[in-house]
Amino acid sequence: MKSKSAPVTWEYDNGTIYGVELKPYRALHKKTGNIYNVIRDDVIDCTNSRDGTRVVLYTNGTQVFARDYFEFLDKFDVNI
Repeated sequence: MKSKSAPVTWEYDNGTIYGVELKPYRALHKKTGNIYNVIRDDVIDCTNSRDGTRVVLYTNGTQVFARDYFEFLDKFDVNI
């Protein structure tokens, strides 16, 4: 059974989360039509097999997602 996710919350102060400046903007998923809030689009994945890969961190308000930067640009419209 999948547990219900709690809303995403962070220590937020004047445009930063834990001292990291936010670059928020909205993005539309081309297939589903869902709108997401992009948290950062310059995150570096440090997983051994993907080390150095640029990823986008985005949220639907309940969950946070990470997706390869170029895949994100293919699947989302960021000009909304």
